[in-house]
Amino acid sequence: MIPVKTGIAGFDEFLMGGVPPKIILLSGAPGSGNEVFARQVLFYRVKNCPVTYFTVNATAESIREDMAAYGWNLTSIEETEAWRFESLKNTKTSDLTEIILDEMRQARAVAIDSLSELLLSHDIKDIVNLLTSMTHQNRKSQTFQLLLLTEGMQTP
Repeated sequence: MIPVKTGIAGFDEFLMGGVPPKIILLSGAPGSGNEVFARQVLFYRVKNCPVTYFTVNATAESIREDMAAYGWNLTSIEETEAWRFESLKNTKTSDLTEIILDEMRQARAVAIDSLSELLLSHDIKDIVNLLTSMTHQNRKSQTFQLLLLTEGMQTP
């Protein structure tokens, strides 16, 4: 298993080369910075691997603005389709897994912002099936996928 660099030198060194090519859950309380961390890592990652950033409630425009505040401008990256935003807001449960797996099959890194929101709008069994399918697909792609979870939105 070859680690994947996050682009944060000290963090990659601490992790002995980067993060494992797995599905990574970034869990944090509101305001903890897990979204900022995910976006920073993905902004670096898009240099070597295309990214699809799935949103549930946030708009692509608001995320673009947030990232631009840190100097992470997506305009030219989106023009080449190396970075894509996709909304899952009104996605039927029956389509959810296929939409996400299709992006992974294209060797794209995937971020889901947020798993918490999906758990509010879909049956937990369907989300478990999604995560299981993502895990199987990720064994082939050998990159990391990021799932954001807001602590306190669901019961443990």
